[in-house]
Amino acid sequence: MGAWVYNESRLSNQFALRSQVGFDFRIEGVGRFEFAGPNDDIYGILHLSLEPRWYYNLEKRFNKGKSIDRNSGNFLSFYILGNFDDVSFTSNDRLRSIDQISFIPKWGIRRSLGKHFNYEAGIGFGYVRYINGTALNNQGGIFASGTKGNFTADIHLRIGFDL
Repeated sequence: MGAWVYNESRLSNQFALRSQVGFDFRIEGVGRFEFAGPNDDIYGILHLSLEPRWYYNLEKRFNKGKSIDRNSGNFLSFYILGNFDDVSFTSNDRLRSIDQISFIPKWGIRRSLGKHFNYEAGIGFGYVRYINGTALNNQGGIFASGTKGNFTADIHLRIGFDL
């Protein structure tokens, strides 16, 4: 879960650059039927990303009479994401994140809902590079390691508001 602000700038008729800043959140210690109780730990980390996108079917959608407002179409992209523990907040000092940069080729769809809303869904698989030699152990703790990176996946579902 998270909250972000984004900008999608048109580079040409089919290409755009999406930039995004926000916070990814997680809650630890949540019981089966509870949400954010007094013993739960909340964690937030800065999320910075750039994503060049190719909307490959806008002309086809337009020729069929379908909406292409605000890039309503299918896209291929190269998602570059950075998360940095130095810019984070937590209710428990034992919670930390891993400084990392991810590189993920993705496929997705974007559609407009009315005048100001849109939704997106996407999936991709790529590589995450750990910065400063940090990695996770099996218990979720951070320790120095020789691991430089790993396979990663990204699935997103978003609802957006356009001004």
